[in-house]
Amino acid sequence: MAGETKIMRKEEDEISHDALSDRLSYLPNELLTMVISSLSITEATRTSTLAKSWQGLWRHAKCLEFDETTMPRPSILSERQLGTGSLYGTVIGMVFNGYVGDLTSVSFKHFPKSIDVGELEFRIDFVLNKFKKIKFWSLECERLVAKPKPPFFPKGSRTIKFNFRPMIFSNLNSLELTNYTIATSTLEAFKGVAGN
Repeated sequence: MAGETKIMRKEEDEISHDALSDRLSYLPNELLTMVISSLSITEATRTSTLAKSWQGLWRHAKCLEFDETTMPRPSILSERQLGTGSLYGTVIGMVFNGYVGDLTSVSFKHFPKSIDVGELEFRIDFVLNKFKKIKFWSLECERLVAKPKPPFFPKGSRTIKFNFRPMIFSNLNSLELTNYTIATSTLEAFKGVAGN
């Protein structure tokens, strides 16, 4: 009987230890969603594996941050698609199709190739049409060559043109652009941003 009591106490100790080590799961979902909103999309989706109570919470985060330059290559897509933009476009499409919350902020860091193939414009148009509450957008194009010092430009450097529809960003309060050269023919897309 004494041996049986020891086993029961050991099981009780393990249960209480597990309960103490998973205190985060007892927090309200609203607070957990705030925590997840501060993570990149890669990190946010990984939180689904922490506990059952965390599964799918990333789909309610107010902010989504995509960094194409650090996203792991999904095993479902072929090796030859790496760097073409379509690889990450597929993943980003899957994320936004599974998202159900009130998205207010989006951040994209991408390679120039996604502009060349028209994928960036497609992503932005799709997201802004689907999520009407977005007020902040950050776009950063990963620089593949060192920043040129005028008047010298690296061989093969060029300005990549956006093909955004006019006033696509008009519902935003803030639009942050990093590492772009904007042609005057593209300015119609930016009318209406934060009173512009």
